[in-house]
Amino acid sequence: PTSTFGTSLMMLAVAALAFSVGPVSIRTQAGQAVVPQMFFGSQPKGDPVSLEIKTFDGVKMATGVAGAPMSKSMGSSGIIYGCKEGQCGSCEVKMDGRAVRPCVAKLPKKAVVKVDITQNAVLKSRKQSNF
Repeated sequence: PTSTFGTSLMMLAVAALAFSVGPVSIRTQAGQAVVPQMFFGSQPKGDPVSLEIKTFDGVKMATGVAGAPMSKSMGSSGIIYGCKEGQCGSCEVKMDGRAVRPCVAKLPKKAVVKVDITQNAVLKSRKQSNF
């Protein structure tokens, strides 16, 4: 019988060996190596969405996935996130003409979404005061 310490040490050695080997590949009949995708594939769920973000510096393009949080796709658009719960309104933008709060909004199932951050009250006041 082995001790608990010995068993733990052996399990640690096996885990270290498994991670040092690298990804496991499977050979197809044509001889090509295929690495199996783990955790239900590497592609995000949902349809791709293109964002046209109108900023004070021009139009920026971004991509996202339908149903994903809008804040993750906005990137470096210049939006300011305050409470991150949709309460304060500091991040409010116009998405296809409707006022939304990206901190809590999800991307719609559309191919192209137009977002206008130039109507944001916080950003407008900062732009006018040369902040």
